[in-house]
Amino acid sequence: MDRFRFRIWLKKEKRYSQYQKPAVPEFTNHWAHRSDYIIEQCTGLKDKNGKLIFEGDIVEYTWEDFPNQNCIVKWVRGGYVIQGTNGINYCLYGETCRVIGNIHEGINNG
Repeated sequence: MDRFRFRIWLKKEKRYSQYQKPAVPEFTNHWAHRSDYIIEQCTGLKDKNGKLIFEGDIVEYTWEDFPNQNCIVKWVRGGYVIQGTNGINYCLYGETCRVIGNIHEGINNG
């Protein structure tokens, strides 16, 4: 059911809403057509620390050729991917990454 969780970025207030509700018509009809909010859906995956991964998260990945790459979680052509700093999309495997921030608030240093 985590895949059907959402978080909502309030553009004017520059913070996330605490409102998280499953994808039901009342939820999507209320929030979907508002330009002052950004809706981000949960990928249904957890990072290596057990934290849920959402669209717009910044995750740290480590590959043999790319140590400690910071990538952004995106929805592309029917699936979630991570986009590296080189602009290339890679498969998202939750247990091999760590959420370190999001596109609105930046990287958490704590």
